[in-house]
Amino acid sequence: MSDSYYKTIGGKHYDREMLEIADEAVAGAGDGRISVEDAQKLLGAVKDANKYTDIEKATMKYIRENYKFTYAADQWFRTEIRKWAATKVKENDENPKPTDKASLNEFIPSKSYYRIIDGEHYVRSLLEAADLRLEGKGEGLISEEDFQQIIELSRDGKGITETEMRTLEYISLKYNLTTKARLWFEEHLEQIRSEVIKSDKSSEKKLSQAINKEQEKVLESDSDENKKTTTEYQRPNMYGNHQKSLLLVHVLWATFLLISIITVRSIYIDQVVDADQNLEKLLAFKQNNNLLEEQLKTMNVEKNQLESEFQRLEQLSLIHI
Repeated sequence: MSDSYYKTIGGKHYDREMLEIADEAVAGAGDGRISVEDAQKLLGAVKDANKYTDIEKATMKYIRENYKFTYAADQWFRTEIRKWAATKVKENDENPKPTDKASLNEFIPSKSYYRIIDGEHYVRSLLEAADLRLEGKGEGLISEEDFQQIIELSRDGKGITETEMRTLEYISLKYNLTTKARLWFEEHLEQIRSEVIKSDKSSEKKLSQAINKEQEKVLESDSDENKKTTTEYQRPNMYGNHQKSLLLVHVLWATFLLISIITVRSIYIDQVVDADQNLEKLLAFKQNNNLLEEQLKTMNVEKNQLESEFQRLEQLSLIHI
């Protein structure tokens, strides 16, 4: 091809026509996003050589990373490119050629059509659609409307393939669905299964039984969890008043004990003060008693001296007579 077919950005080659379609889409009179009509033009550019080349894959990746799609355009393009790639894979299986991986990859988008989990094949685009809805609005749950949209994505041809049906049932079991979404799927499960192309009745029956058992377990688990949650939230209502009364009793006892301690301490301090005062009085009385005893001794001594002097004078008077 000529160099004009390519547009080089950052040293990498991209499909010029696809980039021009994207530029015209965001530069138009719309809201600056690629619409479904624009996505149809992109898909036409991809199909022009009847194969999905590496350059076109790289260009589409670049457009997804640098341009904005409307939700409808994004879902439409993913669905249509998946359908077209699946058709190419089917044609390749019906008309086998030397198994050249490089040539096979020209018909398959940059990511494999399938995702293998525990040895089972699932449709990657349906799983990615479920992942996208978990990451979007809400509380990390797939709603009834979300699940219906995912099922509509699986109705992309003459009917739902066995792998697509297996993927839908896998999503119902392994992803977080709202109760309404889960009940809706159970109600319409047989109707959806009737759309499956070339379904194996025996394996389908076994799978159906396993799915139903798992769903019953999930519902029972949800029911038990709800009961547990309800019980846990009812207990405070049943025993709340009792706990408040018990707390009030504890507070009153603590207050009474504190008052008792303060009262006893006050009485003890008063008694200690009274004891100190009495001791001081006793010591003062003892000191006074000792002083009186000293004075009494002094008076006794003086008395004895006076009696001695009186006797001496009396004897002198007798001598003179």
